[in-house]
Amino acid sequence: MPSQRHLGFFKPGIIFIILGFLHAALLVSLVHGTITTTVMVQTLPYVPPASPPSQSISFKDPNNPDATVTFECPAKCNGGAACEWVNPTNCSEYINCDFRRTPLLLACEDGLHFWDQLKQCAPPVQAKCQVNKANQEL
Repeated sequence: MPSQRHLGFFKPGIIFIILGFLHAALLVSLVHGTITTTVMVQTLPYVPPASPPSQSISFKDPNNPDATVTFECPAKCNGGAACEWVNPTNCSEYINCDFRRTPLLLACEDGLHFWDQLKQCAPPVQAKCQVNKANQEL
């Protein structure tokens, strides 16, 4: 007597029922023995941010507690190390301006100052940072 293979859960006809459910969700069609699947995608409209990112950052003036010093990322900035400047009020911090001219405040490791000419942190003797003269060359 020839043996019959048991298909377990899948009985004849169950495949067509499953395909019927898939057809409703994915619009499955059989064309010349191949399965073509069409997925319907809905795109959402672009919603711009509520306000553009700030292009400046403000600091308390260490010489005058009632005043603030504002640093604005220059228009020539397009990101990278070329767009880094010493914090105008603190030599151990520096500002990185990204390609959108958005400032990000960063800090050197303890005991180091930002060397504006080389755009890196260095010992204070080498960096020769003077906060009063910061950003005069912008």
